[in-house]
Amino acid sequence: MIPNQEQVLSALRTLLAYGAGVAVAHGWLTENTATQLVGAGVVLVPLIWGMVAQMNANKVKAAAAVPGVAAVKLAPTADPSLTAVANDPAQPKVSKAV
Repeated sequence: MIPNQEQVLSALRTLLAYGAGVAVAHGWLTENTATQLVGAGVVLVPLIWGMVAQMNANKVKAAAAVPGVAAVKLAPTADPSLTAVANDPAQPKVSKAV
């Protein structure tokens, strides 16, 4: 099973908090520094993830990866980034409509 975006972000938040706790326990970071780093991570990681995940090419790849989806057809006028997905041999379900 491939985790969805929410599952990955939840795991990252948990790992970030755990890692900060370990760093504080070993004396590598102060508690204040760890709090600031975790706070920044909780804000920045979803921001960057969302920007990447919401790119049209990634949306098409995600749609093709959904179980039960037989094919994703792109319009002949599709953006070049989508055409690149259709030409990618790793994406056999994605093709351009004729």
